[in-house]
Amino acid sequence: MRMNDDLPFVIETLLEQCGNSKDIAEIILEEFVVQVGDDTRDIAAYLANGDLPHAGKAGHRLKGSAGVVGAEKLHAICLALEQAAKNGNGQDAAKHFAELQVEADRCVAAVPRAREKI
Repeated sequence: MRMNDDLPFVIETLLEQCGNSKDIAEIILEEFVVQVGDDTRDIAAYLANGDLPHAGKAGHRLKGSAGVVGAEKLHAICLALEQAAKNGNGQDAAKHFAELQVEADRCVAAVPRAREKI
């Protein structure tokens, strides 16, 4: 897993996904922050209601967003949550969601520093 300094993002991945456009990369980071908030709220609600299929789908969406911005650890956690939900394992899905929340918060907090590096 590659990281840039103390950032939870691989800036090179983000820029590559954005055609090396710094302006687009900044917009993608802004959209990522919104997506993280929306998807973590959705996952929490789905898990609280025992709706593993929808929790897995929301995890899948967030996994895609994490991949675009180069948030490799968040991507891996989302994948684990998605697989646990797909397998009907609510206990593992909840465990991965707890990890996801910590890493998602770390990613969101790092966005201003990431913007400085692009």
